[in-house]
Amino acid sequence: MGGKILEYEAKTIFQDGWREGYKQGLAEIREEIITHMLHDGMNIETVARIVKMTAEQVMAIGKQAAVL
Repeated sequence: MGGKILEYEAKTIFQDGWREGYKQGLAEIREEIITHMLHDGMNIETVARIVKMTAEQVMAIGKQAAVL
């Protein structure tokens, strides 16, 4: 017996919120990792290459965390 998958507003809102929270959590973890790498003396360009960001983005995160 195959049934139609129900899609309703509350389910959609929940899934969208979950995805957004997951992305936010990943962004926070990424910033924490960048901060630790910079604190440990890693080169900005190396950190940027590892996390697939620009050097300017890495520098901004480092300055915001008062590591640079």
